[in-house]
Amino acid sequence: MLLLRSKGVEAYVSGCLTITLPKRTTEPKDGKVFFVDISSRLERYIPDFLKENCEYIHQEGYIKKRPLGEEERLEIDDYAREILTKYAQEARLVVTSRLHAAAPCLALGIPVILAIDNIDSRFSWLDKLIPLYDQEQYDRIDWNPKPVEIEHLKENIISAVTRRIRRLYEANRDIYDLSTFWEDRQRAAYNRALRHRLRYLEARFGREDVFRYVIWGAGVHGKIAYAMMSELFPRAKLIAVADNYATGKLFGCDIIKPTTVADLEFEYALLTSHPGRFEAVAILESMHKRQNEEWCYFISKDIPEACDPPSGGMDEVLRMEP
Repeated sequence: MLLLRSKGVEAYVSGCLTITLPKRTTEPKDGKVFFVDISSRLERYIPDFLKENCEYIHQEGYIKKRPLGEEERLEIDDYAREILTKYAQEARLVVTSRLHAAAPCLALGIPVILAIDNIDSRFSWLDKLIPLYDQEQYDRIDWNPKPVEIEHLKENIISAVTRRIRRLYEANRDIYDLSTFWEDRQRAAYNRALRHRLRYLEARFGREDVFRYVIWGAGVHGKIAYAMMSELFPRAKLIAVADNYATGKLFGCDIIKPTTVADLEFEYALLTSHPGRFEAVAILESMHKRQNEEWCYFISKDIPEACDPPSGGMDEVLRMEP
């Protein structure tokens, strides 16, 4: 907040949205103490009576697949809901080093002790509500805290954010309505011709395959090529963008001169520059790269010398000689 304000940006601290979760309606009769990702240094300070009915929880999980698919995202969401429900139904006290155990549990009406070896700035708003104990204060922890009453704070957060959203909407309603006019339509099939040019690539590589590729041209078609490749082959790695006129970086890769492409190792190249295609073909042929199998034209204009894939199925693509 202070950094943004120093740059002239309007900024404010709202507190984490998880503290607006609804308070639990009932408390467990024989509740547990949950130790959530606590430090090993804290263990020797924990009173024995808190360990009589307790459970240790690790909120971190393991990601099985990158990038996350919808199935993995839903699994993580389900796990978070399951843990929160467990706290709400069973906890009489939560001792944690986790911001996102402390904040939602405070909202649920559960007494919370936040103890972490080093208190960093991520926690800098939470000390308004509860003490924050670092390793030099573990011997002074109050092991019998009370729930914190924050219902008025929840109302203030929700009300303030709602008012700001409404004000912004009313101030920009005319432009939103104009935009809605254009957005609400039956859309054409965009870039179908370009999508068609990737059929040889799809015949050679599967969606989960890892391979390296180069985009030839840093213009509009180069950007479209990267977007399509990211969607169709999320594990493929763009290693360079070749362009005679652009400099710097694009999509996190260096923009290099076409003459240096021959020094690279890659499995595929997409030629997206109409005027630069002749130089590109000459260089790729000097590398013994085969058209369509190892490079293709990714240009929407007619290319007289291009050998486009047939309009049939994938088997036909695989059978056709490049």
